[in-house]
Amino acid sequence: MQRIVLLALGLVAAGGAAVPLSRAATDRPMSDILPLGFTETAWDQESEIESQYASLLDPTRISRTHRELTREPHRAGTEGARRVVQYIRQEAGKAGFKPEIAEYQFYNSHPGPRSIELTAPIKKPLSLAEDRIPGDPFSERAADHLGLSDRAPWPSSGPSRNAACPSRDAWR
Repeated sequence: MQRIVLLALGLVAAGGAAVPLSRAATDRPMSDILPLGFTETAWDQESEIESQYASLLDPTRISRTHRELTREPHRAGTEGARRVVQYIRQEAGKAGFKPEIAEYQFYNSHPGPRSIELTAPIKKPLSLAEDRIPGDPFSERAADHLGLSDRAPWPSSGPSRNAACPSRDAWR
């Protein structure tokens, strides 16, 4: 069962099932086109397992899950990430698993001081902040990730701070 689950996770992450190799596709010996590490017999067995798994895939359900997971930004340590975790927990429970959530401190990398400036024909400092695009939750909600946001209560180019910190008061 573990092998099937691992294969399932790998195939979903890869976007679908692998296409089995066929001798009819080439005049070369099968040993020249087999995936690395497979004998012909082992590949036949693996292809059978993958075919069985592929027959269980439901593209509509995969699309629905993907849409749910990418509906809003969910950088580590944000409320968006918490909602994604709860969704995954709920779906895993429906599938018969007993999911547990393990919380941890997340330390994100932060850029050092940086700037950009126009030097000709006039000298003028330029903004490094990304323009907000109306209707795009990934640019409109950049404040969810205070560690790298130009809307944060501290400069994003300042010292590293824990992006998962619940409030800026924890830094005082």
